[in-house]
Amino acid sequence: MSRSVFTLALLGCFAVGGALRAHDLEGALVWHDEVFTQVFAAGHGASDWLPLFDGEVRPITELREARVLDPDRSALDTAIGLARDEPQHPPLYYAAARAFGSVVTAPDVTGAAKKLRWLSWLCSLLAIAAMGWCAREVFGGRRSAVDDRKSGVGDRKPVVGDRSSASASESESASVLRPRVLAAVALFAVSPFHVLYAQEAREYALWTAFVLASTAALLRARRVASLGSWLLYAILQVIGFYTSFAMLTVAVAHALFVGVRDLPRVRADANVRRSFVHAFGAWLLGAVLFLPWALLLLEHWEAFRASMAWSRDIAIPRSEVLATFGLNLTRPFVELGADELSLGVAVVGCFVLTTLAAGLTTLRRRPEALALVVALFVAPLFFYLVPDLVGGGIRSLSARYLIPSLLALQLAAAAMVPTEVDSLTRADRRVRTFALAALLMLGVFGSVRAARSPAPWTKGISRPLPAIAAALEPYPGALVVVDHERHHPGTILTLSGMLADTTQVQLLPTVEDYELADHPGPVFLLDVSPRFRDELRASAGVTITPVSEHLHATLYRVQRR
Repeated sequence: MSRSVFTLALLGCFAVGGALRAHDLEGALVWHDEVFTQVFAAGHGASDWLPLFDGEVRPITELREARVLDPDRSALDTAIGLARDEPQHPPLYYAAARAFGSVVTAPDVTGAAKKLRWLSWLCSLLAIAAMGWCAREVFGGRRSAVDDRKSGVGDRKPVVGDRSSASASESESASVLRPRVLAAVALFAVSPFHVLYAQEAREYALWTAFVLASTAALLRARRVASLGSWLLYAILQVIGFYTSFAMLTVAVAHALFVGVRDLPRVRADANVRRSFVHAFGAWLLGAVLFLPWALLLLEHWEAFRASMAWSRDIAIPRSEVLATFGLNLTRPFVELGADELSLGVAVVGCFVLTTLAAGLTTLRRRPEALALVVALFVAPLFFYLVPDLVGGGIRSLSARYLIPSLLALQLAAAAMVPTEVDSLTRADRRVRTFALAALLMLGVFGSVRAARSPAPWTKGISRPLPAIAAALEPYPGALVVVDHERHHPGTILTLSGMLADTTQVQLLPTVEDYELADHPGPVFLLDVSPRFRDELRASAGVTITPVSEHLHATLYRVQRR
């Protein structure tokens, strides 16, 4: 593949990836988590909306105020609000979202939240470029400076006139590098998973860019072995930490990779020891630079535990955990609109895993690349899947936390591409080419399907809200009663942008000793407990019937007898 063809193909991947991510970007439902991005970017926090849960009847428009930019507050207020309420979310993305301040002041709070998605779209383009850089370092075929020094290559003087040998070596390297880099970028560009998160006003597209960029910088630092390259790695890693605290899994993956590659030789080889010391220094510098937010996390540890309680307190059978984990492994390549493992998904999953096995077999010829890919895949599992299987919880059900693992799978799939130097039969080459083409076609089909869905699986607990809003639409003067349990505050904040201005809400701090409000219009209960419904039936003599039922939210109509 010539350089010009390679460049044009890469530009084509950027164009296709950008178009898929921009397609109907503002069409899908604004959900629970995106609303909190809007709240924090506006400079607000729980202290602004939590006092509204006082049991008083008020217009729903008062809830929307928490989603509108306060001109008297700054980016510092955004950081303070996050540290106090959601310390597991560092402030970088939210501060960037605040730069869209003129959008956040729009009276249509739902439309304003959708405009914020363009920031994630821009971040996703950076992620496509970062995948190209990472794949170049993974598949580059060039030895690290450590290995060169060990073998004496770095000490050899160039032979004058030996251009043919150098040219042949460069040509051979390009014949391996370019097809696999192109495959990695193409698989990433059309990935339904990454398309969906590029269309969401959350930090995960930006975090993906720093996962890839920091990984590429680590490989480059090991290859170049200069202080500047190690400083670049440290900076990219710490920026990743200020984007998402889940960057800890990437740091562990990098440490695992360096340990596996260097520790067996660190005592015997001074060059390896020097490389290991530089890596340790980069991690130490990153830790020092992230220390301010780490201290805030410790100071607000109870808020962190309360915010993440859902991930450890909700228990499901381990077989369902494993089934969902298996489904999540297919999401970077295909989107079938499924929420659970089915026969069709299982068949596609087997095809994907077979393809990945072929890629990993190819990577065996590059031990450094294989070690890195395996470390990226394995490290997040120790933080999410293993605790779910051992102690219970649903941490691993959130595919966004597994982004490093999913990126590792995409790199492994790209390694499957046959090149001119591979000793493969013609049949093997055809099978691999067909498999790659199939993955790309599945990705494009899945991305278009996902982008057209008004409420894809990434919208989680907010997926029933359009049906609830539609059920309330014929009753513009209705009263909606909701308590402070579980995710209900975020649910009603989200609904505030979907209901008529004349809708009234009664936000309860507790359901104990509740007395039904004397409201002239219809009264609805939003996702209240069976016990609350039974007590209200007995105390107020009312009939309570479901209007819109869903696993994550159910709307009930209250009618006096």
